[in-house]
Amino acid sequence: GDFVLASRALILHVRGYPEIAQNWQTDDLIHCRLRAVGARQIVLQPPCVTVHQNHRRINRVRSSTRWVVTDANIDQVCASPFEPLPTENGSGDSWGFPDEAFEETVV
Repeated sequence: GDFVLASRALILHVRGYPEIAQNWQTDDLIHCRLRAVGARQIVLQPPCVTVHQNHRRINRVRSSTRWVVTDANIDQVCASPFEPLPTENGSGDSWGFPDEAFEETVV
């Protein structure tokens, strides 16, 4: 799913998840961005756990009505992870709430 544990600074550096209207492969897209800036993956072993909330995959119902990331174009999209996507929103100067102070705990 879309669970990625990273520092706020790193998420701001990669400008977070691409803001596209789909709920499928968005985790792959942020992984592409994180890898592009040299972040490394750490797999958390038990006793750490994650729980997946089952949800409807609406993307597959409406995907024919707009551009979406699919298995057919994910490699091309991942090759240039910071290029704006055809349906992406929120890439302006206010991305990431720059004027807000959110509490962060670094462990």
